[in-house]
Amino acid sequence: MGEMLLGELRKDVPLVILRPSIVSSTYKEPFPGWIENLRTIDTVFAGYIKGTATCLRGDPDCIMDIVPVDMVVNAMIVAMAAHVNHPNSGIIYHGTSSASNPVKLHQIVDWSVEYFTKHPYISKDGSIKARDFKLLTSETSFQKYIAIHYQLPLKALKIANMVLCHALDGVYTDFSRKLQIGTLFSDLFKHYALSKAIYDDSNLKNLLNIYKENADDEAQVFFFNTSSINWKDYYMNTHLPGLVKYAIK
Repeated sequence: MGEMLLGELRKDVPLVILRPSIVSSTYKEPFPGWIENLRTIDTVFAGYIKGTATCLRGDPDCIMDIVPVDMVVNAMIVAMAAHVNHPNSGIIYHGTSSASNPVKLHQIVDWSVEYFTKHPYISKDGSIKARDFKLLTSETSFQKYIAIHYQLPLKALKIANMVLCHALDGVYTDFSRKLQIGTLFSDLFKHYALSKAIYDDSNLKNLLNIYKENADDEAQVFFFNTSSINWKDYYMNTHLPGLVKYAIK
């Protein structure tokens, strides 16, 4: 609706629309790994390292369309410069990676578990929360996992708490909260984790090629080539360390 409104009201003002996908931490600028707060799938992994999320419902081969935030900003700047004198432009760019350099959900889960196994998150009280994380591929497997690991123990804990005159209120509340958070995360992010969408980034590739042709080596400071990203290296050495340092509270 916003894009339609801009198209109607812009008159002769040049218009460029850039649609980023799942925006992640910086690749290079202002420094690698910077992220302001938790977004989309990172919220799940923040829950995982804190011990409040242990599973996610999703397709292991789902393409997670990730793009670092500095590449989004750089693409916006170059796009504006390219179209500033073209009032009839109105072109749409997809700031995405799914077509050029896809990364799958199971890879992100595997790298995250590997990273936090080697570098466990230590909470303020000195405890280590991270443990195995389950990627559940169907609604049936998800409901079975929740029933066995949460609902049945919670019912038993409720009875024990009543017998012990509510001496286990804190434990019961904490366990109940984990069930609520796990279910909420799964419901919120199943649309990302089950998506089959692949976004065409050919317009952005053309913009990148034009930029490379018209800028000398020293001027090519606006880096936004998602095809060049080594996703495992980015996750293990940039994104996950940055997530802990800048976003996990």
